[in-house]
Amino acid sequence: TSTEPFRPLPPFVLPLSVSIHFAILPLAIPLVVLRPRHLFTLSKSRMSASTFRALPLPSPLPPPIKHCAESQIYLLPLSSVFPCTPSLSSSKVILKHRLSKAYRHPTLDARLIKQRTRSEIRAMVKARRGGVRCPTIYAAGKDYIAMSYEADGLTVRDYLNSLPSGGDGVLTEEESKALTTMTRAVIKLHAANVIHGDLTTSNFLLRKEDGEVVAIDFGLSQVTSGNQQSKKRKAGADPSSGGGGGNGNKLEMYAVDLYVLMRALETSHRNGAAMAMKVQQVYKEESREGDRTVHKVAEVRARGRKRECFG
Repeated sequence: TSTEPFRPLPPFVLPLSVSIHFAILPLAIPLVVLRPRHLFTLSKSRMSASTFRALPLPSPLPPPIKHCAESQIYLLPLSSVFPCTPSLSSSKVILKHRLSKAYRHPTLDARLIKQRTRSEIRAMVKARRGGVRCPTIYAAGKDYIAMSYEADGLTVRDYLNSLPSGGDGVLTEEESKALTTMTRAVIKLHAANVIHGDLTTSNFLLRKEDGEVVAIDFGLSQVTSGNQQSKKRKAGADPSSGGGGGNGNKLEMYAVDLYVLMRALETSHRNGAAMAMKVQQVYKEESREGDRTVHKVAEVRARGRKRECFG
């Protein structure tokens, strides 16, 4: 369940707030998340709710620009999601539509799609509040999310592969800068209690305009509780020792998240080992839990090697 506070709006406030939003639409598009029977208007300070009917999936849909394991990605005009002013009619949005699986029971399938869509939205909102740049959510339904389109973005993977090599085990200044910026985004994610679940260089976009990175694809992400470690400290227990709890060991989850990124670097890039060490160094130096997380990464790596040796 979400830990964010919900404050119901009086019935007369909703039409007024919607009118104000669309009046200032040329300047700033409101961040809106639609769920069944509720309309959520998200801001940095609070999330407010009032009874409303969810938007249906825009129809007809063009051919998808990308096929994923559980979803399809579409590039649509903003006006197809909700009416907008002429000045924004040429703007584009990314629509992520989760697909129904025929092998699942229809009731279970609907529940899983709904839960995973909500979980992805919750993680993106938490990440933005934590200072991580990620797509802005414009609207959402039970099985889709419409979000901003980063037109000038290039994946960190493509950017690193386009740079000239600095030699075996040597990183260039551009490579070090990109890896440092990406690792700082990971640190902010973890500080916001968000586990991405699929940290690879393909899931970070590097903006040409300012060199900042944008985290994308939160489909496997989850938001952990921020109270678990504090309860353990009060009880005199070591928070890195694991043990029960609905969200598991947060430190272990951070370590696995970081290890996935390091493995992606080692297997997908030349000088991958040096890049992985750079990421680990920045995380260790700049993260509040850096030392313990990096120590945990070594344990995760050792378990992986044991499985490879003994099955």
